[in-house]
Amino acid sequence: MEVRRTEISRRQIKSSEGEFIWELKNSYELSPKLSEQILITAKESLLREYHLKEGEIEVTVIGLGACPRIELKRDKK
Repeated sequence: MEVRRTEISRRQIKSSEGEFIWELKNSYELSPKLSEQILITAKESLLREYHLKEGEIEVTVIGLGACPRIELKRDKK
């Protein structure tokens, strides 16, 4: 039984989530509870699936200073 727990514990540590929590605990010296909350928040923010509804468009902005000579044209109605 103890061998099984050790194996499960090792798998949790070696997963990407386990590695992330280990870095938060050890590199940033955060508490286990705070590390876990950061992981949950990061997963909710970064890994959510977002589907566009009909009529919606997705816009990605690189930066306003990236191409200073490009002017945006606006339709006048």
